[in-house]
Amino acid sequence: NDAIFKIIGSDFITIQNFTMQENPANTITTSGSNNMTEWGVALIYASTTNGAQNIAVNNCSISLNRTYQNTFGIYSNSTHSATAPTTNATATSPAGSNSGLSILGNTISNVNMGIVVVGPTAAANHNEGLTIGAFENGNIITNFGTTGTISSYANVSGTVNGILVRNTRNFNVSYNTITSSVGGTTSGTLNGIQMPAYSNAPTGTFTNNITYNTISLQSANASGAINGINYLGTSASTTSVVNITNNDFNTFGHTVAGSGSIGFINTAGTHLNQTISNNTFTNISVNTTGSVTFIAHSYSIPSTGSMVISNNAIVTGFTKTGAGGTVTLTTTNSASGTGSVNNYTNN
Repeated sequence: NDAIFKIIGSDFITIQNFTMQENPANTITTSGSNNMTEWGVALIYASTTNGAQNIAVNNCSISLNRTYQNTFGIYSNSTHSATAPTTNATATSPAGSNSGLSILGNTISNVNMGIVVVGPTAAANHNEGLTIGAFENGNIITNFGTTGTISSYANVSGTVNGILVRNTRNFNVSYNTITSSVGGTTSGTLNGIQMPAYSNAPTGTFTNNITYNTISLQSANASGAINGINYLGTSASTTSVVNITNNDFNTFGHTVAGSGSIGFINTAGTHLNQTISNNTFTNISVNTTGSVTFIAHSYSIPSTGSMVISNNAIVTGFTKTGAGGTVTLTTTNSASGTGSVNNYTNN
């Protein structure tokens, strides 16, 4: 697989202020015989005990060609070698992870996947520390998404994602602008930010933040689901904290007559404390006949844990023109442990 920058097991490298662009003469997209570039920037281990750590990718412009399904703006994966990306061969120690990655102020466009970060599969070896965006230094991901039918890269979800994070503790995904292609996704589920189920549940105390992002998603897959923030199970510990706050969702829906479900925030990890607050859903108009859910969480809240859902708002208005389906502001399919606290206020 090709990359404009490929870091294999090196540490403490900063890639900054580069313009990276696919050669427009490259047009063959068939897997196995293509002449396209897969990765703008790629981080891969040198061995299962020697990962690429403390790397920074800052203020770069990355534009590939999203008609090729295997295009990723920034890609970090600790579960395969540099030469066999579809063969699962996970890092076997914390030293083999790609911990300490920082991705700030980049502009990424014309890719199938924006940013993908996958840590080692064993909980003891997960990535530790990840920053994707910060105040006045967020990433802008635009015109992403073509198809979820990609080559089987090890432990990468077969969905279309603006940002995907897996097997990683203590991450911050904040202040990013994530805008899909306008009806360019014709196959698969379209996600803005996704944390798929971890290979193994993480351990220890950590805090994950998804805050101050702006997400706009439009799909041409009529039956395909659209998810703004999708944070799935097996991604939490008994003492972990997650904050999903101050995100804005706008310009959502299908560009064809749709039947797929639409969800804005979905969580399923059993964190000790979870806060979903101050998120806005701005001037939403969808045509799907499927269900629309603004906030959903489905997990058992641990004893002495807390769930706070507060000050979330539909701004300007919401319209659903497709007949059928349900519209739900917030829903839960969870149990509450002894001593847990649930607060739903001012939504």
